[in-house]
Amino acid sequence: MSKTSISSLNPIFLPFEDFHQALKALVHADNEILLNEVGASELQRPIFELTIGKGAKKVFIWSQMHGNEASGTRGLLLWLQRREYAQFTNVYTIVILPMLNPDGATAFTRRNAHGIDINRDARKRQTAEMRLLQSRILFHKPELALNLHDQRSIFGVGDSKEPAALSFLAPSRSPEKEVTKDRIAAMRVIAAIVAQLPNHFHSKVGRYNDDFYPTAIGEWVQQQGIPCVLVEAGVLDASDYGRNAAVSAHPYIFNAALEALQNIESAPNESEYFAIPENKESFVDLIITNAVLNGKPTTIDLGFTKTFQLDNDQINVFWVLNEVGDLQFKTAYRCLDKGEVSVEVTELLPLINSRVDIIY
Repeated sequence: MSKTSISSLNPIFLPFEDFHQALKALVHADNEILLNEVGASELQRPIFELTIGKGAKKVFIWSQMHGNEASGTRGLLLWLQRREYAQFTNVYTIVILPMLNPDGATAFTRRNAHGIDINRDARKRQTAEMRLLQSRILFHKPELALNLHDQRSIFGVGDSKEPAALSFLAPSRSPEKEVTKDRIAAMRVIAAIVAQLPNHFHSKVGRYNDDFYPTAIGEWVQQQGIPCVLVEAGVLDASDYGRNAAVSAHPYIFNAALEALQNIESAPNESEYFAIPENKESFVDLIITNAVLNGKPTTIDLGFTKTFQLDNDQINVFWVLNEVGDLQFKTAYRCLDKGEVSVEVTELLPLINSRVDIIY
């Protein structure tokens, strides 16, 4: 299947060339999407801006500022392909930077080509990508900004044993975490989004801690007086490391956000935002109970992270041992006993944070 097909894109690894092919095909098939090259990455890969609609209200969306977080980009392409935006073109001008970090995307890394986390560069503005993002936000002066990311699979919903398949945040603009008018607008948009999600997400939605990160872009956007919504795509279950469920939810997210913004005073109250359970780092990808050590059975639990690594343009998957001990209060996407798996070791300490081969 051609890489111009959105459904054929790799759900985990979305390099610039594959994205670019799909984007060109999408724009070619839809003359309502205006495509402009507005800047370049540190390695001079083009950064594109899409514009849809001619309405008075502006909404600004960006994705993949972390190169190895492709779910938001895939969700945007899906929404555009379905032309679900058409219902809003008389009300809004929708501006989208669908891939802010094409160098990181191609290298399958969170950071940009200089090793800088773009989402920690809102103050010094050392990266070409952050300078471009901020300049476009200031140029457009949107009434709402959506910041799309992937979150790690370690997050669960509050004290439940449910994974956070989607998480949201209305960032703070200062260490005091004031609930300002603009932040209230972001909270109400989030509450409206959550209310419109398909039923299978309702117990799997989390809210990020609102601690203030002075170098993060969300905080900077709030300081400009622009309501900002952080969207984080997570894992639904053990079969969903490609985050396909969250990708399929993105059209609901965009539609609900745009509907809410049309009449923000009638959107759900901000108290419904605070009712969303806060994320907790309560999940492990794999737990093996009763590990064998020095050939003898024990009651030791081993916790592993499922890890994806780029090698010769292919994604390799392996397990990294992160936690050792009593993991009974952790929830695992998959739990195995020593009888179901072959992983016998002699020393655990040297293996912590290292790759371990598991056969099951």
